[in-house]
Amino acid sequence: VSMANVSSVREHEYLRPVAESAEPWVRVLLSGKAAMGGKASAKQKPLVLKFDCSGSGKSKVTITIPLPDHDPIKFAFVKECKAGDIPGFDVTLSSYEPGVRASYAVKNGEPTPAYRTPQGNDLPLAMVREAQFKTSFYLQMSTFNSLEFEPPLVTSSDAFCLVSTSGDAASGGWIDDISSQLIINFNCIDSGTALITVAVPILVGEAVVNASFAFRKECRWTSTPGFDVTLGAWIQSERGTYAVRNGAATNAFSLWAPKAIVRSSQYSSIFYLQMSTKDEQDFEWPTVESSDSLVKVTLAGPASKGGTAKPASDKPVALIAKYDCMKSGKAVLTITIPLGPWNEAAFSYVKECSVGEIPGFDVTLGAWIPGDRHSYAVKNGAPTDGYDTSDHTAIIRAGTPSYTFYLMNSGESALSVDRPSVEVSNPAVTVNVSGDALTPGPLEEQARSLVLDFACAERAKTD
Repeated sequence: VSMANVSSVREHEYLRPVAESAEPWVRVLLSGKAAMGGKASAKQKPLVLKFDCSGSGKSKVTITIPLPDHDPIKFAFVKECKAGDIPGFDVTLSSYEPGVRASYAVKNGEPTPAYRTPQGNDLPLAMVREAQFKTSFYLQMSTFNSLEFEPPLVTSSDAFCLVSTSGDAASGGWIDDISSQLIINFNCIDSGTALITVAVPILVGEAVVNASFAFRKECRWTSTPGFDVTLGAWIQSERGTYAVRNGAATNAFSLWAPKAIVRSSQYSSIFYLQMSTKDEQDFEWPTVESSDSLVKVTLAGPASKGGTAKPASDKPVALIAKYDCMKSGKAVLTITIPLGPWNEAAFSYVKECSVGEIPGFDVTLGAWIPGDRHSYAVKNGAPTDGYDTSDHTAIIRAGTPSYTFYLMNSGESALSVDRPSVEVSNPAVTVNVSGDALTPGPLEEQARSLVLDFACAERAKTD
């Protein structure tokens, strides 16, 4: 759009151009600097027309350029279209521009040039980089009709690149103008480039037609192919639930900049060790390190003493990390799992801690597991959930005439206690208190006993 040099008028204002197609199966999209309107001058401004054909045939296209003080300028032409075997069926990338074939894997049922299925030695140009553990495609209709499709079939040309599908399109269904997501997940257990082929079976009339496309996936070798560490809530298709994949820490559990966070209200984490291949992997005793002494971590569970990670068809081996926070703050925890004499799998994450008003002041039960809040009545000066003064659930059985709690200082600061007091809500129950905790004085790591003897005048309950 420009003004001729011979014109006496140097510039002319025009409004936003409009494109119209005589046939509904041709969409015309306008772009370029001239598409928003403006002023025509000696400097040319491009007006780009992009065509989105969802049918075969010819259609008249009319372009109208409105002028504020004159009749609009119009011109027209004929657009020829040739649609594929399934007019209107498209598969787009996550970021797509309507009508721009570079953002489509399939257009009108046929693969676009970059996603063509192999023909002889010609491989598809589209490539998924090694850093990508999944990629998404979107199935939709660019017309107003809908089609039924079966679960897409995704295959890999090489055994080192395992593929699986997820997303709402993975189980089949109906395709309409609202897109359905197909997620293809990659599990690379060796280096190389694999050819990935996707076939979407679509019911057209009484026949099933496969809309197919292909791309290549880059894979990088890992030191321990198939060795995975997953979280307690594990979704097989989502990398976000992996701490270690094929022997290497995932991005969220990076050794250098971990993003995974365990909140202050979580006192333990469960990790599961297993193999995604048919092989087995022996491992030795895992170790854990903390970047700050504000939290003590102990490892428990079957995997804490070494063992064998077995294929996914067998039961995974659980590794439990238990947290004992001494101060408020954050610490980076690193768990290392030795895999034979020369190899290991390690991952890191952040642990948040928020302790009570008296760090280090603990009251434990008679059977006590360090760091396990279920064996504490008070931790860092605050009651644990079962012993909360307003909403307690802990119960001492009727057949227990006496119970002993233990007061201790697990912190670094000196603490001193006065004589404890006991209140009973039901007068039918009498409680006698004894033990060395009744003597005021310094409280150290060596626990001091607080003994409660119960005398019930009748069948009753009391706080």
